[in-house]
Amino acid sequence: MKYKLAAIDLDDTLLDSEKKIPTSTIRVIQELSDKGLIIIIATGRNYTGAIMYRDKLGLSTPMINCSGSVVVDSSNDELFSLPIKYSDAREVLIFAKEKNLHVQIESSDQYYFEKHNKYTEQYAFFYGYKGIEIPDLVNRNDIEALKVLILSEPNIIDKIKSEAIKKFYGLKVLQSLPSFLEFNDPRSSKGMALKFLSSYYSVKKEEIIAFGDSELDISMMEHAGFFVAMGNASDAIKTSADYVTDCNDNEGVAKALEELLK
Repeated sequence: MKYKLAAIDLDDTLLDSEKKIPTSTIRVIQELSDKGLIIIIATGRNYTGAIMYRDKLGLSTPMINCSGSVVVDSSNDELFSLPIKYSDAREVLIFAKEKNLHVQIESSDQYYFEKHNKYTEQYAFFYGYKGIEIPDLVNRNDIEALKVLILSEPNIIDKIKSEAIKKFYGLKVLQSLPSFLEFNDPRSSKGMALKFLSSYYSVKKEEIIAFGDSELDISMMEHAGFFVAMGNASDAIKTSADYVTDCNDNEGVAKALEELLK
């Protein structure tokens, strides 16, 4: 087999619009895993929000979580971690509160916010579990912040994105979904986490294939020998990719794996 490791994004890549992995895709992934391919989930979700999918695939490999800020093994032990400094996380919380926007902190296995609202309900549905309400979150320096996330309407995120990038130049600020603006340690990325795992498994760059659809996935292009963009990805990502497969609702990952690896 030409490739030894495959890093696969979840939302809008491996998962369809109903947040499910098609049965035939599971079969393809399990067959390749049985043949020795190391399959890694690389997602913006934290461990708790992603573990159900790794279990569904029958995998026991580490996961890249929180957009590359942490790599956790099958026991949820951190192998690699780049949390945000408390002072920086606090400034993002204050920034969002001043604009009356929902904001939350994510750790490896939980997420926290100051008050329940429609966005916490949407996120609970999106992630599959409810977060924790902490009214004085802005003053809690005992919570590890692997990611800070602002959730709002897409048009509002579009308006504040450039301001946030300028204001928080010491952080990595990326838009993972139209309604999600993410803040991470500037050194963190899915690409850096993938680089760590290539060393962890003693796999060369040219032996790695990666799959993605959003700007959070672009960094994997640098540390993978081959990058597959989903048919539903932006034109910019598809133009930079080595290969463009079908969209997530048409089992694009399975089709590419069968075409390129089998």
